[in-house]
Amino acid sequence: MEPVTRLARFRDGGRIFHALLLDDDRAKEIEGDPFVGGPFAAVARDATEQGKPIASWEWLTPCLPSKIVGVGRNYRNHAAELGHAAPEEPLLFLKPPSSLLPPGGTILLPEDSRRVDFEGELVVGGPFAAVARDATEQGKPIASWEWLTPCLPSKIVGVGRNYRNHAAELGHAAPEEPLLFLKPPSSLLPPGGTILLPEDSRRVDFEGELGVVIGREARHVPETDALRYVLGYTCVNDVTARDLQEADVQFSRAKGFDSFCPCGPCIAIGLRPEDLVVETFVNGVRRQSSAVAHMIFGVARLVSFVSRVMTLEPGDLIATGTPEGVGALEPGDEVTVSIEGIGRLTNRVGADRSGPSSTTQPPAPPRAHAGSRGGR
Repeated sequence: MEPVTRLARFRDGGRIFHALLLDDDRAKEIEGDPFVGGPFAAVARDATEQGKPIASWEWLTPCLPSKIVGVGRNYRNHAAELGHAAPEEPLLFLKPPSSLLPPGGTILLPEDSRRVDFEGELVVGGPFAAVARDATEQGKPIASWEWLTPCLPSKIVGVGRNYRNHAAELGHAAPEEPLLFLKPPSSLLPPGGTILLPEDSRRVDFEGELGVVIGREARHVPETDALRYVLGYTCVNDVTARDLQEADVQFSRAKGFDSFCPCGPCIAIGLRPEDLVVETFVNGVRRQSSAVAHMIFGVARLVSFVSRVMTLEPGDLIATGTPEGVGALEPGDEVTVSIEGIGRLTNRVGADRSGPSSTTQPPAPPRAHAGSRGGR
């Protein structure tokens, strides 16, 4: 097997930085933090000067959002013209930041679609441009460092029903093409963080998955060339509010709550994905175990397919789908996604008490038993 480089992200006091893991206890810091600063850090609010002509300037989008949240059927007349009743709650969906287009840009009609309707970016570097690959020095102890998510993706692309046995256990046929959805970057959770079960849901499931981290911009990439755009691999837990997934038209709410995308502990560079096995443990009991080779659509196909829909940027994350064995989580549980060569992603489970007081809410039915099945 080729040497594997493992890239992690840490906090030490007030510093946030990347480091190359040398073993389980030591790491080598690398220079540069591409995630420091925000797109609005240098906004100038003084508009007293006369200004300059803008005719020679190129218009860009006025903001660079980490996520774009859409709302479906939010006008009664629009819902009626589509033959739908007005929704009782907002129907949320996500558009990737790569779908942004500035004023004057050209909307491109994809070959994959026969009808595209109207419904009335400045790229600065990449997060891995400064990765140092020299891990020859001794490194430093990491015991006092706080683990962070190993990447900060502009988008998290999920893939549904990508294992035949998982599709079968849910009573679905295997899909003919990858089933894509998006999770917001605000759902990211580092190793050791707490998965918060929202009051809006009576059942929240674990879904252990292989995560693919993109290393360079990819658009319309052929499948034969797709792995060249992959930086490495990580563990992902695609936490899902199963009852909300079944109730909503879109997956965005069910999969988009804060803390619903644990990711880590590192990005392993140099692995062969077809050699990997995804395992998930709840309170030390193995609940999922499957070879990545059993995926319906492999990593190369997924990277190619997604790149035909949206531009993949450095640091973007593809959650490649979960095998059979998904189940419900309860407060106090400890859930671990483990992939040899990458490591173990472990998180505790708790109740989210940050919303409105439960005393103002109607009594909720009990949560589903952890042994019952469900899933995308």
